[in-house]
Amino acid sequence: MVAFSSSVFMSRFNNSVIRRTKSFSVPVSKFSRELLSLLYKEGYIFSYSFDSVKNSFIAYPNHKVTTFKFVLISKSSRKLTFKAFQVKKNLNFGKFFILKTCFGLQFSDTARFNRVGGQPIFILNYFLW
Repeated sequence: MVAFSSSVFMSRFNNSVIRRTKSFSVPVSKFSRELLSLLYKEGYIFSYSFDSVKNSFIAYPNHKVTTFKFVLISKSSRKLTFKAFQVKKNLNFGKFFILKTCFGLQFSDTARFNRVGGQPIFILNYFLW
């Protein structure tokens, strides 16, 4: 179920960033809620709310900061894991991970600081306009 939730979230978020829409909606799931709260804490979305009529979350991306797109790297058929020392500080210019750790979803910098490994769900690439 995580693979479906992550692919739906990834496609809707990427479309919203590319088209510069004010909001986008994603189906309700624990994974979506956790990912939205992580993006909210880091400042990549202004806010998010629950729409009981459509049974979905509505998110409002921060287009001044959000100039990247999600790329799914870990699927149910292809699982990767990183140990704490394997999480690189700078993968390449403009790229970083979102990891699924025992403490929930975390960015790669936070995981390195907490010395926690995990399963990389997304790699975020900055757009080069």
